[in-house]
Amino acid sequence: MDELDRRITEALRADEAEQYARLDPEVPPWEMVFETFRGRNRWLNMLISFWMLVFFGLAVWCLVQFFRTDEVRPALTWGLGFLFFMTGSAFLKVWWWMEMQKNSIIREVKRVELQLASLASRADA
Repeated sequence: MDELDRRITEALRADEAEQYARLDPEVPPWEMVFETFRGRNRWLNMLISFWMLVFFGLAVWCLVQFFRTDEVRPALTWGLGFLFFMTGSAFLKVWWWMEMQKNSIIREVKRVELQLASLASRADA
């Protein structure tokens, strides 16, 4: 926690400081992954993770078949299958990372909202 975060936490009342601590910006990566399974889009994230695993499994299968074949035409077919499924898996993974980044940005916005609400309540008092 840097100096600014420490001063903000000290300025907040006890109940506000507890809410502020729950919105910690330093979330471990595994928690960010599991966070995508909570919320409104959890069914979509589960579906995407399923297809990500399926595409990766098919890519590995195509790669194994590529190295088992001795002829050129089937090797090209298995190689193109590998490229297709790895590209699909990569696109889905990028989408997943964007979801995790979105959740991180929402967490930061909520921190700013909490700070503004605290400042507004002090200004009114």
